[in-house]
Amino acid sequence: MVTAEDIRDRQEEFIFRCDNFELQELIDIKPKNGVYIRSKTEPFDDDMVIEENRVRNWLTHFNLPMHQIHASGHANGIEIREMIKEIGPKKLIPIHTEKPELFFK
Repeated sequence: MVTAEDIRDRQEEFIFRCDNFELQELIDIKPKNGVYIRSKTEPFDDDMVIEENRVRNWLTHFNLPMHQIHASGHANGIEIREMIKEIGPKKLIPIHTEKPELFFK
């Protein structure tokens, strides 16, 4: 099992993956020259904004720059229309969309 001390002593050998609640592990790791890679959606409600600020405070404390690399996987309307045209499905059932009626225009 790899410990925080192992990571602290040999940082160049590890990628440390953590969720927001595990950021406190950085206290024991004491990162040097690290980067925080965020791969999730931008905050879109008050709770998420509060959590985002908490994460940014941790990153600032440890001088870790943050890079956003998340892709939602959601295509825009034109891309969806082109895909439907190319595939030519016999039946289309829109799910996970706020405007399913647009699929039938």
